[in-house]
Amino acid sequence: MSNRKRKHSFSILLSDEEYTLWLKKQGASGLSKTDCFVKLLSNSVIKMYSFGEKLKFTGLDKIRKT
Repeated sequence: MSNRKRKHSFSILLSDEEYTLWLKKQGASGLSKTDCFVKLLSNSVIKMYSFGEKLKFTGLDKIRKT
């Protein structure tokens, strides 16, 4: 994955708990942060449910190693 040319970047804000969870999952994957995130995007099904004005996202609970 790391041979791709990437010209876009973005940042996100996480709580301490979210950041700790990200580090745990990314570390367990054995991948770089970029490769882990790209794999997460490529191999996840994201389902959105609407409950009134709020959205609930599911499907991002697993990072697959392949």
